[in-house]
Amino acid sequence: MRIIIIIAAVLTILAIGIDLYTWTQVLKASEPHPDKWIAWSGYIRFARTATFSFIFIAYLQSAHFTKDHTLLQFAMLVATIADFYLILQNKLIMGIGIFAVMQLVLLYRHLQGFSWQLFQQKIYIFLTIGLFVFAAFILYFLYVPLQAKGLFWPVAGYGFLLISSVLAAAYSKASGVLTHQQAKQALTGMVLFLLCDITVGLGAVWSNQPAGYLVRALTGIVYTPALIFLSLSANKS
Repeated sequence: MRIIIIIAAVLTILAIGIDLYTWTQVLKASEPHPDKWIAWSGYIRFARTATFSFIFIAYLQSAHFTKDHTLLQFAMLVATIADFYLILQNKLIMGIGIFAVMQLVLLYRHLQGFSWQLFQQKIYIFLTIGLFVFAAFILYFLYVPLQAKGLFWPVAGYGFLLISSVLAAAYSKASGVLTHQQAKQALTGMVLFLLCDITVGLGAVWSNQPAGYLVRALTGIVYTPALIFLSLSANKS
């Protein structure tokens, strides 16, 4: 697992460095359309996800293979395909749709053994309401720019699924489908995934504005740890 984290970290730092450099050049107005740097950043970010996913799959294959491993392998493979369309092809709706498949896989993983009785613990009621209110606020804030780009309903649908997936990870400890350590790592990964997708939404809104280039760098900061924590949750302890 260590080599996966090292490779992902190195590629992420390289991509973030390029994104920050691009942002500074745009701010100086010396390179208003830095297509070359954007392309290189995209190649590296996709290489990060693809390399991470395939090494992770090989790592799981070498261990005692379980149903949980199969679900995580499939989720990582789907993430790689989604990044291909989102990062390299710039097909936002296609990328969002494929990432939705990943969230469905993670929902299934984390909701096994779910019981409504867990809502007897009020913390889960407050958490559920709080996250959906938070998602509604973000969508309200982004409504006008997303609607102008024809992205509001795809993003809203994905947002509902993503919040449900974060909550499912939070429920996984109470339901017993994951150990305490696994559940904590899965929840951390999903919260980081949520933050990552917020930056993706902001990047789509701000597009080629200076803030958009900065947000692109912030995406990598949370996306790589999200993948790492989800992967770590495969280890029972």
